[in-house]
Amino acid sequence: MEGFRINRVEGEKIFPLEMPAFYPGQILYRNYDHEFEKQLSKSTAERKIPVVIEFLENPFGFTLTMTDETGARIMVMEKQQKEVARRDQTDNIRI
Repeated sequence: MEGFRINRVEGEKIFPLEMPAFYPGQILYRNYDHEFEKQLSKSTAERKIPVVIEFLENPFGFTLTMTDETGARIMVMEKQQKEVARRDQTDNIRI
């Protein structure tokens, strides 16, 4: 499979930016739709998915887990050296 950019189409004739190697009668599939991409770029195409986010400590660092409404889940573990806080951080905790 190979892709190429089309400058314009007139009826059944296509005018590519550069002529690719294909033969007469070959079936071509369109995989980029400018109008569809324009619609997706508008704010009405915005989709928000509620997730539950968990940030946990593990023996070697931290784990960030996100789970969506369908149960799909992603987990990222980061190896990180931990240090004890130099000052009390109680006032910085927000729920």
